[in-house]
Amino acid sequence: MQTRQYRDFTLVFGVPSGDRYEMLCGIADQTERSFSEVYFEYLTEVFKPRNNTNLIDEMLSVLLDEEVHAGEFHMDYQRWFEERQGCSKFTHNCHLHEGNDKFLIKIPFLMLYPDRFINPLGKTPSARIEQHHIEHLAAVIGKTIQLDWVQTWFAYADFDSVWDSRGYDYVD
Repeated sequence: MQTRQYRDFTLVFGVPSGDRYEMLCGIADQTERSFSEVYFEYLTEVFKPRNNTNLIDEMLSVLLDEEVHAGEFHMDYQRWFEERQGCSKFTHNCHLHEGNDKFLIKIPFLMLYPDRFINPLGKTPSARIEQHHIEHLAAVIGKTIQLDWVQTWFAYADFDSVWDSRGYDYVD
């Protein structure tokens, strides 16, 4: 089986379930902000480095069986003008989006760039990162923070267009 070189991996995060969702809605209500903004802030805290490591580094190191630092990653939102299947929880307090933001649904995502992955010596890890590693990473994140779902997207290094990407879902 031929392996592909990836330019980036994207994890799109569904909302948490149960008490965690209720907690974040409560914070959104108390602070008069949209659920999406509170949730984005929460995820930023979850992925923030602590003691020179973070949740992503720890999970990738276990999955690849070698210490790996993912380097910088990018977080932002997918933005939708209308409600989408499986995304109704994102509409909580959506009328409170900052500024002139007219988007009804704002779904957080995180992008990882495998060419930025390094080992403790600052070199490229010996293990080659594959699609199944990222799918496992998405599943572990989903279970750890009790998400309804996580989508994964893979952009191949040898393609320039996002249309050449492949996406997969992890649903709890």
